[in-house]
Amino acid sequence: MTGIICWLVLWLLNTERVAVRQLEETQLLEAYASDLNKEFDRALISVRVLSVLSREDDLSNDQFQNLAGALYSQLDGILSLQLAPDGVVSFMYPDDLSSGIRGQKLLEHPVTKDSARAAIASRQILIDGPRMLNQGGRGIVVRLPIFQQEQFWGFATAVFRLNDLLTRIRLKELKTLGFDFNIWVNSESEPLQSLFDSAIPADATDIRSLDIEVANQIWTLGIRSTDSSLISYISWAEILVAILITWLASALAYSTSQLYRHRNELSLLVDERTADLKQSEVNLKQAQRVARLGSWYKPPDTGVRYLSDQAMHILQVNESTQDLTRYMGLISPEYQAGFEAFCSSQAKGNRSVEYMINTGSRLIWIREVVEFDPLSQKLIGTIQDITKDKQNQAVIWHQANIDDLTELPNINYSKNLLADNLNLLDASSDSVALMLFDIQHFKVVNDSYGKKTGDQLLIAVAERLSQAFPDALLIGRFAADLFLVALKREANIAEKNPVGAVVEKQFESPLHINEVLRYVSFNIGIAYWPKDGATVDELLQSTEIALHAAKAHGEQGHICHYSSSLLDSSKEQDELSRDLRVAIRENEIFMVYQPVVDAASETVVGVEALVRWQHPVKGFIGPDKFIPIAERNGLIFSLGKAIFRCVSKDSQMLAEQGLGELRININISRSQFFDDGFSDFLAHELKTGFSAGQKITLEVTESYELMDYDALNTVISKVDNEFLQWSLDDFGTGYSSYSAIGLLPVDNIKIDRSFISAIEQSEVDQAIVRNIIAMAHTLKKSVTAEGIEKQEQAQLLKQMDCDYFQGYFYSKPLAPDTLVDWYRDNKCVNDMRMANH
Repeated sequence: MTGIICWLVLWLLNTERVAVRQLEETQLLEAYASDLNKEFDRALISVRVLSVLSREDDLSNDQFQNLAGALYSQLDGILSLQLAPDGVVSFMYPDDLSSGIRGQKLLEHPVTKDSARAAIASRQILIDGPRMLNQGGRGIVVRLPIFQQEQFWGFATAVFRLNDLLTRIRLKELKTLGFDFNIWVNSESEPLQSLFDSAIPADATDIRSLDIEVANQIWTLGIRSTDSSLISYISWAEILVAILITWLASALAYSTSQLYRHRNELSLLVDERTADLKQSEVNLKQAQRVARLGSWYKPPDTGVRYLSDQAMHILQVNESTQDLTRYMGLISPEYQAGFEAFCSSQAKGNRSVEYMINTGSRLIWIREVVEFDPLSQKLIGTIQDITKDKQNQAVIWHQANIDDLTELPNINYSKNLLADNLNLLDASSDSVALMLFDIQHFKVVNDSYGKKTGDQLLIAVAERLSQAFPDALLIGRFAADLFLVALKREANIAEKNPVGAVVEKQFESPLHINEVLRYVSFNIGIAYWPKDGATVDELLQSTEIALHAAKAHGEQGHICHYSSSLLDSSKEQDELSRDLRVAIRENEIFMVYQPVVDAASETVVGVEALVRWQHPVKGFIGPDKFIPIAERNGLIFSLGKAIFRCVSKDSQMLAEQGLGELRININISRSQFFDDGFSDFLAHELKTGFSAGQKITLEVTESYELMDYDALNTVISKVDNEFLQWSLDDFGTGYSSYSAIGLLPVDNIKIDRSFISAIEQSEVDQAIVRNIIAMAHTLKKSVTAEGIEKQEQAQLLKQMDCDYFQGYFYSKPLAPDTLVDWYRDNKCVNDMRMANH
């Protein structure tokens, strides 16, 4: 009886041990399966985080390396992170060139093409493997197909070495706890794989197993006990020995203590795995913070979604549960419909949306990416704060399209805007006037008063133009001092509309620049769409040709409308410009000299050097044609130097022939006069190019620039030569007033020929000339009258006490050798008159 009782007790305790052991197996299986599932979650999240980079417009390797490096350092076990735009591996971390992976075409490579194409077809994350890796060893490849606006963009890929993955979940510790284990992988495209060849087979009946669904695969973890000493069957020998109660009690006590030891070891292992899992979650959260990326999921048939900590931080909310209807109220109205469709779609593949929300403290830009999981029927998404990206894009766009100074569209953006406007119009009934405004004398203001003053002038002009043309299709800054204005006009309005009147009225009051009042005038070129150009480039070309024609009219502001004759003239001037460059280089330029007569002594006291051009094909070309071209195209500097060298060479010959006492007058351009290097060049030429004691007068045409008296004095003071004088040419036609003559640091005033040509018949011209001479003499300046062609004119000017005479009445311009012969034959004015009549 005692034996039976002992056997029954033994059997009951053994049954309890079996139950406890089974419970232990179940807990271990669930714990290890959970750890394995968490590892796969990390793998899936890593490629979703990496896919964010596909939204960058111009993804650089530095951007990829920064984000991939952060993920790599925070998520243990990753062997490689890759991005493959268009299916070609272009970005890789670590960047191991020796692996041969960089540049691999996933859709064509025999190892990857099937799984890559399957991923595109399913539009979902797929796991490829386990298989042998290029880097060596067996592993799995997690591949996410990325779609943008329903178009395939490429793949985000994470590669895990299988041994590293399994080592992280410490499966081998099961051996020490008395269990065998194995993992089987089942997928549609691959047969059942066993990861441990020597472990328990898949068809064993005494195992416990648990399936883990991972993307396109099912991983099965199975374990079974190997320790039969704890779960043994009762034998008759034990019944006989059961009499020994003390021994049996000791054996049971030992067995029970061993059981509890196993249970404690299991508890410690679970605690360790829980700690590892928590650390992995911390690392993942840190990686999300680095990427400014949060995550969320939305269960089926609900109006709420559940946010990660980083998502809560991005949206500045304190609750992880978010009511989508209430949240939509924070989104800017223009983006609400897109967000609603985004949250309700269950299409395959990932989709994205961008929108702006008001968090209460500030406006932020959000980008979300979502993917529908058909297994769980959940929407799983990521959320990212892209406010800085949008701000950077806005800065880049502004820098590329808007002029920093005037805040007007720049030339490139102006062309785009003009093209957009023209595309909206009907060429058969609509017309557009395109105008180029060129600020007169801007260079003088900029050079004389500094760039700051020039910039302020440009800003003020931009504001006035915007006020003058409030209905303009476009007002932009075309170049340094050029502004572009486009106006829509009805086809029946005359082309000669009063644009000039509008501009004159707007700019009739001066601009306040640095506490100084400045008046502004323009040269304006106008062309019309579609008559003068059907495309933007054609229309702009016509407008520029019209502007060049307007600038060619002289000092005063002028408006010129495009015509076909202007195009011919423009082509002719371009051809002359090219020929002039060659002429300067090939010495086709030469000088002629016109005598200057002293009115009192009636003797020749000087000559004016005049430039001429003998074209090898076109023959003689007058200076009135080629000098303006040289001014516009920047050839005036090389032309001016060529003139000085010709004159210096001729002066030496004249001196050798006995004409060294004659003063030589040389014309210089306004551009030369204000050129930084002109004074140094002039000083050098006067010292080395001319004969000693040669008297020189430099003639500068009266202009707007010369009214800057401080700048004029600065230039003149740099050239210190006792034989050098200065003359103001063409006086009376430009910007000077009588009261301003005294401020001009010149020695001679040369009255323009327009006042002389009919002076014997015009009392008005006589009064003007008489006043100029009187004022100049009062200021101790001599006066020269040019363009004298009649004896009556000379006699009248002599009565007015004019100092010097010049004109065809005395002599036409002569070549240097002809001048020598002419001078020897004409010793006085009377001789000259006899020679000319």
